[in-house]
Amino acid sequence: MFTPDQQKVLNHLDKGNVHPFNPDSEAIFQEMKRKIASTLGADIEVLHRGSTSLGIAGQREVDIYIPVQDSQMQEVVAKLQELFGIPPKSIYESERVKFLQDANGVRVEIMVVNRDHKSWIEGEAAFKYIESHPEAKEEYEKLKIEASGLPYKEYQAKKVEFLNRILGL
Repeated sequence: MFTPDQQKVLNHLDKGNVHPFNPDSEAIFQEMKRKIASTLGADIEVLHRGSTSLGIAGQREVDIYIPVQDSQMQEVVAKLQELFGIPPKSIYESERVKFLQDANGVRVEIMVVNRDHKSWIEGEAAFKYIESHPEAKEEYEKLKIEASGLPYKEYQAKKVEFLNRILGL
């Protein structure tokens, strides 16, 4: 079962492939974090999330999140545009804005997120649960590997169902 917002996201997805954990992910994150901090300042939180931060198989990308107050979104996005260029158009701009970068052939997704939005709060709760429960991390990686090669919508649906179960949704 999906919430209306989750279904909206799933409806426009294409394909998903899972790859083994990339041990260079943390170094890539640290380098991108330095660039971001040099533009935004040290007071802005820059978080490594997603499968690479958990040390498990994933989509061969490094996910970076910058959670900010809704009132800070426009200013932070404007500063990051100077560093990364104009982000791709999104239907979620009040919730998150995504910048895409390449770091030595590795896709890096930099997401400025509204820290008070339900999707960030729930996602962070699920992440912290998986991070602190080895059996959940193992189950999550197994799910991702088994879903590899499925159409991306189905791949993401399996992940969302797992995360909803963790959150009791």
